[in-house]
Amino acid sequence: MKRLIVILVSIVLILGPVKTAGAFSGSGSGTEPDPYIITDVNQLQEMQYALNAWYELGNGIDASKTKTWNSGEGFVPVGDAAHPFVGHFQGNGFTISRLYIKRLSTDYVGLFGKMGTNAAVERITLADPNAMGNNYTASLVGYTDTSLSYCDVSGGYVKGNNYVGGLIGQINNSMSDCNSLLITVYGADNVGGLAGHCTSVSNCASSGLVQGNAGVGGLVGYANGSIENSDSQAGVLGTGENCGGLGGYHTGGLAANCYAAGSVTGSADVGALFGENAGTSIDKCYAAGNVGAAGDNSNYGGLVGRFVAEWVTCDIINCHAAGAVDGHTHVGGLVGYIYSYHGAANINNCYSTANVTGSGTHVGGLIGREQQGYAGDCTSTDSYSTGSVYGSGNYVGGFIGYYDYCNITDCYTLGNVHGEASNVGGMGGYAGSGSINRCYAKGQDVEGASFVGGLLGQNSQASISQSYSVMDVNSLGDDAGGLIGYNNGSVENCYARGTVIGADYVGGFAGENADSGDISKCYSTGSVTGVYNVGGFAGWSSGSSADNYWDIETSGRPTSPGAEGKFTEEMMQQSTFEPAWDFEAVWGIEEGLTYPVLLTISHTPTCGDPWHPYPVGDLNHDCHVNFLDFAAFSSHWLEDTAPQ
Repeated sequence: MKRLIVILVSIVLILGPVKTAGAFSGSGSGTEPDPYIITDVNQLQEMQYALNAWYELGNGIDASKTKTWNSGEGFVPVGDAAHPFVGHFQGNGFTISRLYIKRLSTDYVGLFGKMGTNAAVERITLADPNAMGNNYTASLVGYTDTSLSYCDVSGGYVKGNNYVGGLIGQINNSMSDCNSLLITVYGADNVGGLAGHCTSVSNCASSGLVQGNAGVGGLVGYANGSIENSDSQAGVLGTGENCGGLGGYHTGGLAANCYAAGSVTGSADVGALFGENAGTSIDKCYAAGNVGAAGDNSNYGGLVGRFVAEWVTCDIINCHAAGAVDGHTHVGGLVGYIYSYHGAANINNCYSTANVTGSGTHVGGLIGREQQGYAGDCTSTDSYSTGSVYGSGNYVGGFIGYYDYCNITDCYTLGNVHGEASNVGGMGGYAGSGSINRCYAKGQDVEGASFVGGLLGQNSQASISQSYSVMDVNSLGDDAGGLIGYNNGSVENCYARGTVIGADYVGGFAGENADSGDISKCYSTGSVTGVYNVGGFAGWSSGSSADNYWDIETSGRPTSPGAEGKFTEEMMQQSTFEPAWDFEAVWGIEEGLTYPVLLTISHTPTCGDPWHPYPVGDLNHDCHVNFLDFAAFSSHWLEDTAPQ
């Protein structure tokens, strides 16, 4: 008899609870007023026998012994594709610990495999689960059409194929007040720290590690609805496209009051908040994680890798990014690539402090590239970037690498810019058309191979007004200018104060003013060094010029096309520029003390700008007088002391 009992107990441990269909061993009748009360793991499994009943947890449950059930396959998910769970489960805030499921070839894996439209699960926490399946795999619910709230998972491991999440595999409804913390999630496509695929999300959070191929997100892999008041601190490792710190791919609703702090890697469309955001706006969000490339592809951003507006107006407003961004092509401190078609993509009141590096083309401190399809539109207003920018290919800018049909207003950049090729600028690398108005570049220097400018590397047809640069410019080749390397557009009421070094077509303001170029009411003061076609204001000008000036003393250049040379004393007198210049609404000057400054730009006080000069003794221009300045001084101590 004892031997028979031992055999029966062994069968239960190996195969799991043996129950007759419809049986529940605990108290209750399974109705709303008298739900089944679950007090142990066996009763938890018994939910599979009454999929439309009402259940409540009576206490916390240790489910660790499920690892030995069913020949190592563990717990049987409650509800499947043919017979989903349509009952009600109230967790009462209790915790189920160490649930184990290993069904690698099975779809719909979780405590609940599949839930129908009338099901409800709430107020339950899973601790250290281990759930492995195929498609629609998660710790709590593999697939559901109903909303979910106040459910959490902490620690543990989830592994599946497609539609894999730390808490939910796929939910075609809203999620609120749910968390997935310190969990590791592995999958292929549509993989998220909280949910693989979902609609709207609010007041949710995630942390841990999420790894997959495409559509991989720290919180959600694919979101087709609003995401509000949610965050993720999960690291994201993707090998394909659409990888993001909060969401891999987001569409269908506003993203607001969200942030992501984990690092993100992917091959294309990679962002610290969203890999791709299409047809929706983003408001009051930020990202702090670093962004890296898993291949030589495109669209990497400190906030969003790819931002798309088709047949709709989409905005990024009141947002910022802080993590370093390292990618190939279309790399930006905030957005890697912006595309609009019969719609408008607008950026307003945003900034990036990220250092940005691109091994390919189109690299910018805020935006890598803006491109428009038919009837598209783009604006950037009241935004700035402060990090350094490096690009090994063409089109590198401190604010934007390349843009066309875009209007940039009241924006600035403070970072250094270094490009290995052509079209490199302190503000922008290349402007096809559109405008730059009331903008400035105040980094230390901008370097490139050719078409290098303190504000803009090349201006094809854009209108530039009331803008300036104080950056030093260094070009290894042609077309170097204090404001613009090569100009073929309209420039008015602008100035350049940085030094300029180049080979051919080198000017204190413009390296080359081409046939369709028009420059008026502008000036430059920086020293100019070059080999061929060198001028104090412009290296070469075949376009139009009017009422322009340069300082012949500080530039070291007595001649120049396109402008009139003046001594430093004259450049600090209002009468030099009158009557053509407007000293009531546009320009201001402290007579005899300063060069003209633009009244129309709202300046953030910055050491070294025209209103806040470097401190006396600040030899290295770092805005501090310290031992480094003494070292710089002492290194030149004996210069120019030899007898003449």
